Amino acid sequence: MLKSNQRLSKQRIATILKRGRIKHSQYFNIKFLKNQQNHPRYSVIISKKVEKLATKRNRLRRQIYEIVNTEKIAPLNLDFAIICKKQCTEINFQELQTKLIDTINNIDNKA
Repeated sequence: MLKSNQRLSKQRIATILKRGRIKHSQYFNIKFLKNQQNHPRYSVIISKKVEKLATKRNRLRRQIYEIVNTEKIAPLNLDFAIICKKQCTEINFQELQTKLIDTINNIDNKA
């Protein structure tokens, strides 16, 4: 679980989804937008179309939060909405970790 200062509010998620820039990969669509804080904030969005069972969606969400929490990979002043694709459910944790880190590292800081 992320600390409260690293999580996004519903209003901020709506703003990011509407006005944010997007980075596509095989496993994720990451929408991002600059923030006024000196730390990144995150939200993970997993649709029922990706995984029907809530327990599996929550497990994937917890895995992504753990990757984000331990790796400290993001630029400091960005908010991220990580939208998972169906392929996320088909890979193991190590692959998920490398793909997420690669995708976030390829984001430029000009949001």
